[in-house]
Amino acid sequence: MICAFDSDRYPSNVHIRSGSILPLQQPGYTTVASRANPFNLIITLDKFGGAAGSLYLDDGYSLVPNATKNVQFNFWQNRLTAKVSGAYNAAEPLANITVAGLLAAPAAVYFAGEECYGGEDHGRPGANGVQTSFADGVLHITGLEELTASGAYKDSWELNIVPGYGQHGPHSWGPLGGWNWQGSGWSRAPPS
Repeated sequence: MICAFDSDRYPSNVHIRSGSILPLQQPGYTTVASRANPFNLIITLDKFGGAAGSLYLDDGYSLVPNATKNVQFNFWQNRLTAKVSGAYNAAEPLANITVAGLLAAPAAVYFAGEECYGGEDHGRPGANGVQTSFADGVLHITGLEELTASGAYKDSWELNIVPGYGQHGPHSWGPLGGWNWQGSGWSRAPPS
């Protein structure tokens, strides 16, 4: 299938395959400057409501690093797990998580056992100043820095989404394909 998308010259469209989990950091002018920025996660659910991804960390400049860290991400049945292994110390916090592909607003969201969101009052601050918002199948969780102040991947953790009731019953995963970021917001890609 070939799909054509309109795009201005800047910013460029970014297409993310459904079922992917992308860990990100804002870029800096150097590796050291980039590493000082908080982490973010983008999760695009597949047609079964799942996604997976991984992250490898080291110091960024040694040919043979003294320590490394691997993080395996898995999203299934409304639960995101981050399983951490390795000794590398990445002290930067996790700032935001974006989940694309939900059919309904969640009833509640918990990060590492702390309630981040509860009820229909979108944008209500949860634990430690965490904010959540839901629109057009996309859940944004922001302000996680305080909950992850000792490092986003110091230890394993999980995010639990208590499903809301959407058009297809009591679940919150989406039946469609990938997602596109077009500079101003997310849009669904045609199913492949």
